[in-house]
Amino acid sequence: MIFLFAIIFWLILNYIFWWFWFNSILCFLVWLFLIMPILLKINTKEIKYIFSNKKIIYINLFLNFVISPIIAFLAWYFSFWIENYHFIIALILLSIIPWWWLLMNWLEQSKANLHIWFVLFAFNLFVFSIFYVLFNFWVEAFIDFMKNQNNIFNLQLANSWLSLWWNIPANCGVEKIWEKIWLVAPSCFEWKSTILYGFYWFFALIFIPFIVSRIILFFYNKKDKIIYLAWKTSKISAFILIAYIFSLEYIRKIFLIDYSFILKIFLGVVLYYILFYFALVIILKKVSLKIDEKKAIFWNSYTRFITLSLILSFLYAIAWEKPEIILVSILAYFVQIFSTSIIIRLKNIE
Repeated sequence: MIFLFAIIFWLILNYIFWWFWFNSILCFLVWLFLIMPILLKINTKEIKYIFSNKKIIYINLFLNFVISPIIAFLAWYFSFWIENYHFIIALILLSIIPWWWLLMNWLEQSKANLHIWFVLFAFNLFVFSIFYVLFNFWVEAFIDFMKNQNNIFNLQLANSWLSLWWNIPANCGVEKIWEKIWLVAPSCFEWKSTILYGFYWFFALIFIPFIVSRIILFFYNKKDKIIYLAWKTSKISAFILIAYIFSLEYIRKIFLIDYSFILKIFLGVVLYYILFYFALVIILKKVSLKIDEKKAIFWNSYTRFITLSLILSFLYAIAWEKPEIILVSILAYFVQIFSTSIIIRLKNIE
């Protein structure tokens, strides 16, 4: 609730006056202190346990990178906002970034396996940084396809949706992408590039924070103390990042959006969370895993890393001048926090 009040507070201040313009370098520096504590807590024993139990990995990947984006697509379709194809891009972006660390107290309360949960977070973030390359391919193809269809949804879109991943310009050399990634034509590397852009986020989100965490552990042997201090720093960084994002000039554009439009986006986000919740409960009840392992997978899947999706959605919103894209992530904060406060009281996967 404190987090929600902070968001509302900075939105009100932004409505009165604004301060900043978006700066990705500043976001990265704050992100470094935000994500590093989680990486500090991961050890080799936990990693070995996860990868020795392949079922956990497979179910986790299936839920987060197959079921979740499919449900996001269905939420877009059934929310009757099919004429706005930018909405599905923002919703799918939210759906492929699993986990949100600010719910950790509730995770402990639900008696989830925190060791599995931490490793799955790092693993999912790694997978996302690679998956984001494919997502960028799909975004460019999807935008071109919808423009050619005059923004009208029809059966052809449903039938060829997956094939859009392959609709890449010939000069990008599709065969080379899958055979030798370093042979992709330089003409592909524009500001919104695919391969290069995706791997940029891999280094920013995973590689550099992980290297920094290992350096700290190497030179400072009091692991418990450094993790405690880093965890406090992470919480402070989260609030700094939120305060900065909601103080941006571009955020002011959402105040110009029609209220009926905001309501439709809100209903689409709610529908995504409802459908995904029931899908998780049904699937996890059918798999043979320990209860604490199921809960770790459940919370890692149901909760989205909204702050990260908000930062990435800024790039699309600014490029396309579509501020409603940002609304998906902003409204997801409220839907996720309120819904998890209810779910935590339910014995949903006992």
